Amino acid sequence: MLVIIAGFGTVGRFLMERFNDADADVVFIEESETKVAEIQKLDYEMLLIEGNMLSHYTLRRANVAACDFFIACSPSDSANIVACQLAKRLGAIHTIARVYSDLIFPYDVEQLENDLNLDWLLSPTKLTGHRLAIAFFSNPYVSLEGYFANRMEVAMLRVSEESFLHKKKISKIFDSEHINVSAVYREGKSLRIHEKLVLDTDDKVLVLGLQHKILYSLPKLYHAQFKRKRKIYFAGISRMVYSALSFMKGYEDHVVVLEDNLDTAKELQEHNSKISVLNVNPSEFQQLKNMKIDNTGTFVCSSDDDADNLTYAINADELGFKTILPLVHDKEKIRFYDKLNYRPSISPSALSAQEIFRYFNENLEKSFQLIEGSKLHARIKKIDSHSVSLGKTMDEIKNFQEGILPLALLRHGKIFLAQSKDIKKLEKGDRLLLSSIYSENEPNVKLF
Repeated sequence: MLVIIAGFGTVGRFLMERFNDADADVVFIEESETKVAEIQKLDYEMLLIEGNMLSHYTLRRANVAACDFFIACSPSDSANIVACQLAKRLGAIHTIARVYSDLIFPYDVEQLENDLNLDWLLSPTKLTGHRLAIAFFSNPYVSLEGYFANRMEVAMLRVSEESFLHKKKISKIFDSEHINVSAVYREGKSLRIHEKLVLDTDDKVLVLGLQHKILYSLPKLYHAQFKRKRKIYFAGISRMVYSALSFMKGYEDHVVVLEDNLDTAKELQEHNSKISVLNVNPSEFQQLKNMKIDNTGTFVCSSDDDADNLTYAINADELGFKTILPLVHDKEKIRFYDKLNYRPSISPSALSAQEIFRYFNENLEKSFQLIEGSKLHARIKKIDSHSVSLGKTMDEIKNFQEGILPLALLRHGKIFLAQSKDIKKLEKGDRLLLSSIYSENEPNVKLF
């Protein structure tokens, strides 16, 4: 596979590291002489082209016509979008534009991507907000992953006696249109799913959902655990905080923002009247101590300044917080935070590179771990004119090989869960997410 990365910004630095050992030929495009000199000092096996990514000449030198993945991650949102459009017209198969501006994103992002003829408008801000929301909503009974450019969620939910899942019939829990139950495991063995199946303690439920539906359902499914949920403190107001709050609507009463700039605090409260704002400087330990903050909650160091966030983290540590999540923007600072044992730190750029690389691996059609910590494996299969799956229904795929289950389908940029009534037969160009789910504890069966 040929991968072209245009722009040596913060995301580009992480991508270079990710793709260095990948099974791909990598070409890097950069215009800045300073950044070109910096790249040349790095020991990475990739072709470097000095030039403007908006130039047809530069793109042709990079062999964009044979490109499988074109990733634009320069500091300019508009340049990234235009570069991807040019790359697509010149033959690139998949295009990803890194964008920061919230003004670019309407409610229906997928429609905008179709209008712009792009595969993914990737926002580090939204990815970080989503990750912070997962930290807020999740509990030890939940493992959550994202697929298809983070448009679909896959979760493994463990049934506790306190959860809404306990002693409930499958048919009474989930909305089949947006959330599908794909498998239920009891003592490691897959159970036959039917409407009357009743969940019991320690059962594990493999669930797929669209548009963050699983994330939003967690407070209901684990109401008792969530009722005991402690506060989440944001030290410093940034775009990441606004993004996180957009995923936490209805639960703003759990949020406390620590901000010493009154104008900034008032602006935030105008958009989110239910949150609490404490007029305090998070870098001043004595001020925080005087506020008598509940240290059993989660403390997020969320300013745009890494040095400030480090100070906030040290103060939170002194206050006795066990869960501290610092945001880190500079690549070199991540190792520093790790050495101080402030894990997990969250880097918007590193998170973006991670999700781009996951998207890349999804297209290699290799087997991968479906859920972290599970032995379940999956593969994304592209349907072409020679595929044995072409023209088959989802039920026929399900019965094609024992232990194989179709989970979801990507068609023309839109995702359909396997039980969707809108899928009649598989078509050329479809991408099918398959999983080996016969047993959670037994080795993976071969995915066709």
